[in-house]
Amino acid sequence: MFHFNQAIINIYSFSADNNHIIYCLKSGSIYLDGIEIYKNGNGEVSGNILKNNYYIYGSPENSYLGNFRNGEIIISPKGVSPNTISDIGIVTKKNSSYYEKLNLFKNDFYYLKFESNEETVLFKEKSGAFSLNYTHLKSIFRSLNNLSLYNLQSGECYWEIDLSGRNYIVRDKDQEATIIKLIGIEAGMLIVFMSNKELISIDIETGKILWETKDFIKNNLPAYNDFRMARSIFYYGILENRKLFQLDGNIYYSLDLETQEVEILWEDKSETDYLTCQYASYTEDYVYFTGSRENRFSPYLLGAFNRKTLRLDWIHQPEGIVNPLTNVPHYVNGKLYILDSGGILHVYERAE
Repeated sequence: MFHFNQAIINIYSFSADNNHIIYCLKSGSIYLDGIEIYKNGNGEVSGNILKNNYYIYGSPENSYLGNFRNGEIIISPKGVSPNTISDIGIVTKKNSSYYEKLNLFKNDFYYLKFESNEETVLFKEKSGAFSLNYTHLKSIFRSLNNLSLYNLQSGECYWEIDLSGRNYIVRDKDQEATIIKLIGIEAGMLIVFMSNKELISIDIETGKILWETKDFIKNNLPAYNDFRMARSIFYYGILENRKLFQLDGNIYYSLDLETQEVEILWEDKSETDYLTCQYASYTEDYVYFTGSRENRFSPYLLGAFNRKTLRLDWIHQPEGIVNPLTNVPHYVNGKLYILDSGGILHVYERAE
């Protein structure tokens, strides 16, 4: 399905979606879709593919925002919140202050309109960050276990909810569950992944809890045993068609967001040589993943799982000395990219 194309060494970081890839070399060069777009002699650079057809790149001294649709590149404001970007504007934060007793930072938040270059105050001295856009002008703000929905132009808060108070046992000790990730918004529901390996569904318009899982793995994934799991349940999933889909451990399953019914779509039932899938990205047809066999924890395999036929179409172990594949692989325009933990970007080209 794929054949080896090249290995790019001394990679500092890389970011990709299904259409574009940007990677940074330790030498200070930044490449977008294989073309060098920036060079910093001091070596410290960064680059990320953002949502809504934007990307950001540069150095601590000079940073730029690019638009894939119109090709426009502008100087990026300081302290931008990349998750809030749209064609209308972007949130920026300033005047960061550390509160030692609370062990947190507080910032002043502003909204910058691109067309007028006008900046308006959203709120001041607030801890947290904007984590997920609902619309171009509505965004979810997270502060510890608190979530709220704000209007980015007026600063109006539509709702706020505190998800504290959900305790669970970790190594015989009582511990409070914390928010791990906002998985996304689907069918009017904000899906929140908690540290107790449970999900909470919140009505995005009202902020009210619609449902939350309880003992999800125990009740729904009986074959998802501790020795088989990569401990990334829910983290590398995708929301689509009113469901959550995920390939993880030795299982590919779906969770219906309206009925909470779980369907096991595929399972590796091998007793010893079972596959443990870990880091994954999704396209319409495939899940591209890294994983391992024989209960090895560090992923050393690269694979492609067919979401249409529910079969493994390709499993590959990179040749030579390869560091653990502890990053998400990405398929971009006919090529599959995987960055290993040693800073080597392995590139595979799809066979005709």
